[in-house]
Amino acid sequence: MQYDILTSSWWKATSNCIAKSQLAHPDDLTLQLQFEKRCRDAYELIQGGWILLGVVFLLLFVAVIIYWLIPSWLIWRRRLSPFTAEDDPQIMSSLNELCRESALARPPVFLSDPFNPTVGGLAFGRLGRRYVALNGGLLAQFHSNPARFHAVVRHELAHLRNNDVDKTYFAVAVSLAFVLVALIPLGVSLIDDVFFGTDFIFGLNLAWRAIGIAGYVYLALAALLRSREIHADVRASIWDGEAGALREILSKSVGGNRLSFLGFHPDPRHRLRSFDEPQRLFRLSFWDAFAAGIASTLAFPDLNALFGLLLDSQYEILTPYGASILFAPMMAGVMALGAWRSVYMARIHGTKPQGTGRLGVALGLGMILGLWLALRSAVPYIDYGSFWEWLVPSLFLFLWGSLLVVGLFFLSKWTAAGAVIWLEAARSAKSMRSAYVFSILPLTAIMALCVGFWYFFWFQRYEGVYTIIRLSGGIVPVMDRVIGSSCAFWVFLSLWAFPLSARFFRRNEIVIENARLEKDPPPLRLKSLEPTRAGLAILIGVVSAILALALMTVIRLGARFTLAEAAYTDMAWKDGYLKSQIALAILFQLGAALAASIWVKRLGWAHGLFAAFVAGGVITLGFVGLVELGDCWSIFSLGGVGGVCANVFDPILIGFLGGYMVNWGTFLSIPVAVIASKVASWIRR
Repeated sequence: MQYDILTSSWWKATSNCIAKSQLAHPDDLTLQLQFEKRCRDAYELIQGGWILLGVVFLLLFVAVIIYWLIPSWLIWRRRLSPFTAEDDPQIMSSLNELCRESALARPPVFLSDPFNPTVGGLAFGRLGRRYVALNGGLLAQFHSNPARFHAVVRHELAHLRNNDVDKTYFAVAVSLAFVLVALIPLGVSLIDDVFFGTDFIFGLNLAWRAIGIAGYVYLALAALLRSREIHADVRASIWDGEAGALREILSKSVGGNRLSFLGFHPDPRHRLRSFDEPQRLFRLSFWDAFAAGIASTLAFPDLNALFGLLLDSQYEILTPYGASILFAPMMAGVMALGAWRSVYMARIHGTKPQGTGRLGVALGLGMILGLWLALRSAVPYIDYGSFWEWLVPSLFLFLWGSLLVVGLFFLSKWTAAGAVIWLEAARSAKSMRSAYVFSILPLTAIMALCVGFWYFFWFQRYEGVYTIIRLSGGIVPVMDRVIGSSCAFWVFLSLWAFPLSARFFRRNEIVIENARLEKDPPPLRLKSLEPTRAGLAILIGVVSAILALALMTVIRLGARFTLAEAAYTDMAWKDGYLKSQIALAILFQLGAALAASIWVKRLGWAHGLFAAFVAGGVITLGFVGLVELGDCWSIFSLGGVGGVCANVFDPILIGFLGGYMVNWGTFLSIPVAVIASKVASWIRR
């Protein structure tokens, strides 16, 4: 429906703009095109604004209303009444004591459900108001089995202590609002598209995607509710103690089944296992990252289209980056959270972090599935006439998607490696959180740039990419523009700067207080591992640059005195000479990366990239100095201009050459540094 409405209205608006432009400027085609562009941009801006107000704001508005009304609805539906000391002073005194034990900033309002015979309760509420409902069966347990009563109440209070009430019920509200605002209207329109529409296949594509999205929303909400219960169990078990009744209650519960992932309560066996292995709560599972990947791109095509409407047509090429900037913090947060938790638990147990790379794989696979499930993906792109016409574009999407998965795998590994170093700069839970937030910043920037770039070519498909490459003169010029850009410079800078900058805050002993769930935990003390050696990487990079510049000077002087002036002033010769010097600079950068990666034991790959980066920067400045010295002394001149000194360090020339020597040198040093560091670590074992 959205596709039909937007397409038909867009064509109608375009026709009106063309007609108005012809009336306004009947004899000037250039002015007609300018008028038409302004008219169409104004229409698209209004259309985008209505979509933003009508869909996004309406969804949030309905979600807030539902969230605010849920407590009142639960009290009305379950006929709950306030429970006070007048009802039972002993129970109320015990409840007050349990609230003090749980260290709540503000005790909840206790409600009773006297006609409910089950032994249970419910923690719910909204901002500024918390409730705990006590079933009649639970109240009866106070006198017959007080340990059981205390265990259940502690579990409900643990929800409040974990601050999960607002998150849970707002998630429920958003899910209900999504059903009311989006799924039900979409379902009504799909009935028309599938059964009465002219394009049955298109309607069917929309229908199964809508069903898939509804299923995803349900599974995500169910997983959130199950996770909430397990976290409350673990905290309540700490208060309840080993002799408490919570373990006994769960052990007598009916066991789960293979369909337990569809329920809102977790399998009792999983809940009991969390008592003995609370570290499982710190690990982010493969499916958690996979679900986050789906969520991050499910609305990506629609946001891309929305930005296309809101932005001026000359900036439409930037729309993928606008969408990626919105979702990059979430993707970076998921990846960083998984890496930091894995590193933290590994340090506690004295092992190496495991499974960090698979989180990146799961995130990438989820992102691809999210794009596939997006409703806008049902819009036909090209009708292929045969299987072979379909095969090549499909192979391109497969390879491009594989590149995303592989890239996120290594990016997740990089995040974990940086977390290991930054953990040593932490002295408390607060400083560890600050380090975690700091790690998200470069990761967010990298993901915003790389995912935006990746999605731009994914959106263009094979046909668009082929056209771009053909118009650019081949794949090499396209890669040159991407890798030599200023954005790539900052990405390469972050690769080594993030992990190595932690050395300025490093401590000999890590002392982290209150970092776990225990009531009064002893400080967590960890010994720092072998220090990083950034100074050695700088030295290797500078030495490599000096050797490269010495060789460049010899080559330049040799060309100056052995070749005729007509030869070294020829433009073709100068072009070949410049390319050879760039290749020579990159070769020495690779050598610096190799030497530093092998020499330094810890994070050898980061030191290798740092050494290559330093070498590339020094070589760039030195080579520019050589070129400009030719204007001062004729012996260095290859252009016959010597004798007139100019600006020794021309910023334009530095930027041009730096894009090749620094960016390309660092880019090509990545596999060299990673492989050399791995091989060296294997040999040392």
